[in-house]
Amino acid sequence: MVGSSTFSVTVRGCGGHISSRRYTVSIAPAQTAHSVSLKWQSSPTAVSYDLYRSTFSGGPYGLVASAILGTSFVDQSVTAGETYFYVATAWDGTKESGFSNQVIAVVP
Repeated sequence: MVGSSTFSVTVRGCGGHISSRRYTVSIAPAQTAHSVSLKWQSSPTAVSYDLYRSTFSGGPYGLVASAILGTSFVDQSVTAGETYFYVATAWDGTKESGFSNQVIAVVP
Protein backbone atom coordinates (compact mmCIF):
# COMPACT_ATOMS: atom_id res chain seq x y z
CA MET A 1 0.00 0.00 0.00
CA VAL A 2 1.37 3.40 -0.97
CA GLY A 3 0.88 6.28 1.46
CA SER A 4 1.77 7.27 4.98
CA SER A 5 0.54 6.59 8.45
CA THR A 6 1.20 8.48 11.69
CA PHE A 7 1.05 6.84 15.09
CA SER A 8 2.15 7.49 18.67
CA VAL A 9 4.03 5.27 21.08
CA THR A 10 3.54 5.88 24.80
CA VAL A 11 5.70 4.25 27.44
CA ARG A 12 4.75 4.32 31.11
CA GLY A 13 7.56 3.54 33.53
CA CYS A 14 7.30 1.88 36.95
CA GLY A 15 7.83 5.22 38.73
CA GLY A 16 4.90 6.80 36.88
CA HIS A 17 7.02 8.57 34.25
CA ILE A 18 5.28 8.75 30.86
CA SER A 19 7.04 9.34 27.57
CA SER A 20 5.34 9.66 24.15
CA ARG A 21 6.66 10.05 20.68
CA ARG A 22 4.91 10.43 17.32
CA TYR A 23 6.18 8.56 14.26
CA THR A 24 5.25 8.73 10.59
CA VAL A 25 5.89 5.82 8.25
CA SER A 26 5.77 6.56 4.52
CA ILE A 27 5.67 3.96 1.77
CA ALA A 28 6.63 5.14 -1.73
CA PRO A 29 5.52 3.40 -4.91
CA ALA A 30 7.86 0.69 -6.14
CA GLN A 31 10.26 1.71 -8.88
CA THR A 32 9.57 -0.08 -12.14
CA ALA A 33 12.64 -1.58 -13.73
CA HIS A 34 12.95 -0.63 -17.38
CA SER A 35 14.92 -2.31 -20.13
CA VAL A 36 15.28 -2.21 -23.90
CA SER A 37 15.38 -5.51 -25.81
CA LEU A 38 17.31 -5.38 -29.07
CA LYS A 39 17.60 -7.99 -31.84
CA TRP A 40 19.38 -7.86 -35.17
CA GLN A 41 20.07 -10.05 -38.17
CA SER A 42 23.28 -12.00 -38.12
CA SER A 43 26.17 -11.15 -40.38
CA PRO A 44 27.58 -14.21 -42.20
CA THR A 45 31.19 -13.34 -41.27
CA ALA A 46 30.60 -12.04 -37.74
CA VAL A 47 32.05 -13.79 -34.72
CA SER A 48 30.69 -11.19 -32.28
CA TYR A 49 28.91 -7.85 -32.10
CA ASP A 50 29.31 -4.56 -30.24
CA LEU A 51 26.35 -2.37 -29.25
CA TYR A 52 26.50 1.41 -28.97
CA ARG A 53 23.97 3.92 -27.58
CA SER A 54 23.36 7.66 -27.59
CA THR A 55 20.71 10.03 -26.29
CA PHE A 56 21.14 12.05 -29.51
CA SER A 57 20.08 10.95 -32.98
CA GLY A 58 23.22 10.35 -35.02
CA GLY A 59 25.49 10.05 -31.97
CA PRO A 60 28.02 10.36 -30.61
CA TYR A 61 27.56 6.77 -29.48
CA GLY A 62 29.03 5.17 -26.37
CA LEU A 63 29.80 1.47 -26.09
CA VAL A 64 27.10 -0.39 -24.13
CA ALA A 65 28.29 -3.97 -24.60
CA SER A 66 31.07 -5.69 -26.50
CA ALA A 67 31.82 -9.20 -27.71
CA ILE A 68 28.11 -10.12 -27.84
CA LEU A 69 28.02 -13.66 -29.18
CA GLY A 70 24.37 -13.77 -30.23
CA THR A 71 22.08 -11.44 -32.17
CA SER A 72 20.21 -9.96 -29.21
CA PHE A 73 20.89 -7.92 -26.11
CA VAL A 74 18.82 -6.52 -23.24
CA ASP A 75 19.97 -3.07 -22.12
CA GLN A 76 19.02 -2.81 -18.45
CA SER A 77 20.84 0.45 -17.81
CA VAL A 78 18.14 2.75 -19.17
CA THR A 79 16.18 5.54 -17.51
CA ALA A 80 12.42 6.04 -17.55
CA GLY A 81 11.29 8.86 -19.85
CA GLU A 82 14.47 8.82 -21.94
CA THR A 83 14.87 8.23 -25.68
CA TYR A 84 17.84 6.16 -26.83
CA PHE A 85 19.44 5.67 -30.24
CA TYR A 86 21.27 2.38 -30.84
CA VAL A 87 23.69 1.11 -33.47
CA ALA A 88 25.59 -2.17 -33.67
CA THR A 89 28.82 -3.30 -35.29
CA ALA A 90 30.03 -6.77 -36.29
CA TRP A 91 33.49 -8.20 -35.66
CA ASP A 92 34.90 -10.79 -38.06
CA GLY A 93 37.72 -11.72 -35.72
CA THR A 94 40.16 -9.01 -36.82
CA LYS A 95 38.21 -5.88 -37.70
CA GLU A 96 35.01 -4.07 -36.80
CA SER A 97 32.35 -3.17 -39.35
CA GLY A 98 30.79 0.26 -39.67
CA PHE A 99 27.68 1.17 -37.70
CA SER A 100 24.37 -0.48 -38.51
CA ASN A 101 21.28 1.58 -39.19
CA GLN A 102 20.19 3.46 -36.09
CA VAL A 103 17.17 2.23 -34.12
CA ILE A 104 15.21 4.31 -31.62
CA ALA A 105 13.86 3.15 -28.26
CA VAL A 106 11.60 5.31 -26.08
CA VAL A 107 11.53 4.16 -22.46
CA PRO A 108 8.15 4.83 -20.81
